[in-house]
Amino acid sequence: MLFHLAGNPTLAPQWGRAALGAAAVIAVLRPRSPLAAAPLAVAVLVNVWLEAPLLGNHWLLHGFVAVLVLASAAAGRWDPGASMTRLLAPARFTLLAFYAFAAFAKLNSDFFEPAVSCAVYYLRESADSWGVDIGTPDQPWAVAVAVVVAAVELSVPVLLLVRRTRQPGVLLALVFHYVLAVDRSHQFADFSSLLVALFLLFLAPGAASAVVDQLRDAGMRLRRRVDPDLVRFGVVTLLGLVVVFASGPASWDAPPSLRQLAVFTWLGYGAAATYLVASAMRRGPHDADRLLPSGSSRWLLLVPAVAVLNGATPYLELKSSASWNMYGNLAVV
Repeated sequence: MLFHLAGNPTLAPQWGRAALGAAAVIAVLRPRSPLAAAPLAVAVLVNVWLEAPLLGNHWLLHGFVAVLVLASAAAGRWDPGASMTRLLAPARFTLLAFYAFAAFAKLNSDFFEPAVSCAVYYLRESADSWGVDIGTPDQPWAVAVAVVVAAVELSVPVLLLVRRTRQPGVLLALVFHYVLAVDRSHQFADFSSLLVALFLLFLAPGAASAVVDQLRDAGMRLRRRVDPDLVRFGVVTLLGLVVVFASGPASWDAPPSLRQLAVFTWLGYGAAATYLVASAMRRGPHDADRLLPSGSSRWLLLVPAVAVLNGATPYLELKSSASWNMYGNLAVV
């Protein structure tokens, strides 16, 4: 949510942005409490309504997840374990529905035409934003970039579906979307940060436990060197500044500085998440669980079903905006 605010600080009214930011900070301070997640989910849905119809795909996906968070928490009577058990499978299938349509949208001739391909365009933009000249799109590497991007996006949902390849699929997806979000000119950190949270839901239970153990060990080492209250104060202050600036008036001219803050924060945040997952996988093979574990709320699978319908809407000629078809060189006919 905070990455979204940093990259899109003018899309909703000030009060909506302030409510979203405050709820996000509360959830950071109380991460184990479904009672803290509920106001955040409500704030997301309110801001989805306020920003519509100019919704980004990632923000509509946030809305789907918010519905799942509220429904699973209520069904689990606000117990963290029961809520998570009910949330896991519907959230996984919602992500798969979204990602499969986003990948399918790349299968058109213009995406593989270097002069106009989104893949080539954003790679050059990302390199330029860091002062690196990678040349013009008429060079042989340009076609290879489009092919690699399409191949990765098409392979991720397949890898996540298959039990044996799920863990490598998570790592591939994390690395791919980390690289995408290093662009300093275009805001991708909001999109990638949401996907990181959803990709982690596909981790095998053993790998997820290993990640938590590493975080706990790092926290204990940090406590020996730095006062944890001081660290907490610094984190809350930083998040509070993001909320204040992101919920301020347009005359504050906050967007450029907030976007740069988001990019540099992402460089550390995304790298840490990827490293923790890779390190957990190196600790030993972890057997993936079923995509639909026991205890899942099957009635919540209606949400990913609606996500599939949303992805189909351009092909049914119902709508084209926020239909999981971004950055695919598709033209509305």
